[in-house]
Amino acid sequence: MVLKGRLIGNHRNPALRSTLVVIQFVISSVLIVGTIVVSRQMSFMLNKELGYKKEGVLVLNGASTLGNQVLSFKHELLQLSDVQSVTISSYLPVDNGKNDVGDTWLEGTDREKNSVQGRQWVVDHDYVKTMGFSIVDGRDFDFKIKSDSNAMLVNETFARKLGVSPVVGSRVTNYGGTFTIIGIVKDFHFQSLQQRITPLSMFINASRDIVSVKTKTTDMQVSIAKITTVWKKFVPHQPIRYEFLDDRYSMTYDDLKRFGKIITLFATLAIVIACLGVFALSAFMIEQRGKEISIRMIHGASVQHILRLLTQNFVGLILVSFTIAMPVAWITVNRWIEDYTYRINIGMDIFIIAVVATIGVVLATVSYQTIRAAIANPAEKLKSE
Repeated sequence: MVLKGRLIGNHRNPALRSTLVVIQFVISSVLIVGTIVVSRQMSFMLNKELGYKKEGVLVLNGASTLGNQVLSFKHELLQLSDVQSVTISSYLPVDNGKNDVGDTWLEGTDREKNSVQGRQWVVDHDYVKTMGFSIVDGRDFDFKIKSDSNAMLVNETFARKLGVSPVVGSRVTNYGGTFTIIGIVKDFHFQSLQQRITPLSMFINASRDIVSVKTKTTDMQVSIAKITTVWKKFVPHQPIRYEFLDDRYSMTYDDLKRFGKIITLFATLAIVIACLGVFALSAFMIEQRGKEISIRMIHGASVQHILRLLTQNFVGLILVSFTIAMPVAWITVNRWIEDYTYRINIGMDIFIIAVVATIGVVLATVSYQTIRAAIANPAEKLKSE
């Protein structure tokens, strides 16, 4: 009715109107802060240094169909100019990959008292090189050293939990046999960033599940075409199935991406609803104070003065809203982000961005009608009805 120019009813309940505006913007502010935090946490996880190089690694699934030809397939791939290295394994350094957990203990000690429980991966000699892991002590597997069939690489966390010095050269036992630790790999994230890095050991054994290809080209489509040609040579009736390792890693956080989209949608909806309320309320207020605005304009008030006069009340309500919303948002986002072992720092800049954005949206909503009222002909409002 206000928008149609017909002001009716009792207009003497500003407290209720102000309370509703405050409630709407408390909800909006909490959702805006939540959206910023989720977005930053997701960006942090997708771009964090993981301890290995996931870019440019093509993962060929279903390599078991190659059967006994898998080593010949690997050899032919290495002949391609676009291929840097190739590894055959059952394991990928991503959270949704296959993982086996078991105990490892120092040779000759009591397993019950001195074992290290962790992931145990069967790999080949080129696994570390293909994935881009860093060796911090000792050496990598070497195909020329036959004794490496009974060698083991461990990560830094495993080395610390083993509790001996030096770790390199120690002989350990697991259910697969007895191994000599020849090197320590720098810790890398092979689980979600919600979890701490756990002990990991790697040893040589036959595997045919996954072929991972490290490329050295900028034209990935050309490289894929060459790899596909080699694949068809070995298994012509089986279509090649591949994915990129960085895409596989990104899939780990699909749930977080969906949550980010949902909270962004709700934040947008909440802001739109709140702004509709402000739009109607500003129209109501301008209609109510139409004659006052006209008189002020006649006495020389500028458009900027009228704009400040009519928007300062809304800015005050927004600041009240944010005073209430800040502790609520702080507690909420901190409880959510506690689930992540590796997480962003929640600083005051997030809240400043939220309040500035909210005030900006409100001012944009109110300014149109305010400026329109300020530049209108005062005579229209002051003439006798």
